[in-house]
Amino acid sequence: MNKAVTISRSVAVVLGFIAFIVLAGWQLNIPALKGVLSNDRVPMVANSAFCFLCGGIILFLSTLRLTKTNTVLIQGFSVLIFLIGLLTFFENLIEIDFGIDQFLFDQPNLAGNHPGRMSILSAINFAMIGMCFWLDVMIWEHKKNLVQYGMLLVFFITLYPLAGTIFGALHVASLNTTMALPTAVCFLLISSTYFILHAKKG
Repeated sequence: MNKAVTISRSVAVVLGFIAFIVLAGWQLNIPALKGVLSNDRVPMVANSAFCFLCGGIILFLSTLRLTKTNTVLIQGFSVLIFLIGLLTFFENLIEIDFGIDQFLFDQPNLAGNHPGRMSILSAINFAMIGMCFWLDVMIWEHKKNLVQYGMLLVFFITLYPLAGTIFGALHVASLNTTMALPTAVCFLLISSTYFILHAKKG
C-alpha cells in the first residue's frame, strides 16, 4: 500500500469520525460534540456533517479498485453532496427555503434567521466537491486533470473564512459567508487529500 492510499484512508476515517461526533451531538443535544469536542466553538450544522461523512466514504472508495459497485456508490454519494450544496446555495442566494436545513435535526441558528443552514461558501464548496468526485469517475482518463481545478477552488474558498476566523478578521457568528472552524478544517482535509490521491494527474 503506497503512502497516498494510506493518507487518503486515514483522512477518510478522520472525516467519518468528525461527522459522527457532530451528528451524535445534534442527536443527543451535547454542545461539546456539535462543536467537535469544544463548547466554545461555533457548531457544525448537521447537513455539513452528513456531507463530510459522504465525502469520507468517497475518499475511501477511491483508494479501492474501481469496480462497477464502487463507481455507483461514488456517484450516488457525489450526487447527494452536490444536491445539498446546490440547493443550499440557492436558499442563501434567493432567500427561499427548500426544507433541507432542518431535515436531519431541529437546529437553532446562532448566526442568523435560518436554523441549520450552512453558509453560502460551504454550499459552494460542497457543490464543487460533489461535482468533482462525480466527474472523476465519469470523464476520460486524460481529462481528469481538469477536475483538480474544482478542488483547487474549494481549497482557496476555504482559506478566506479560515483566515478570518483564526485572526479575528471576521466574526464567525455574524456573517453568512463564514463557516465553523471544524468545517473549514474538514474542507482543507478533503481537498488536500484529493490532490495527494491524484498526485500524478494535473
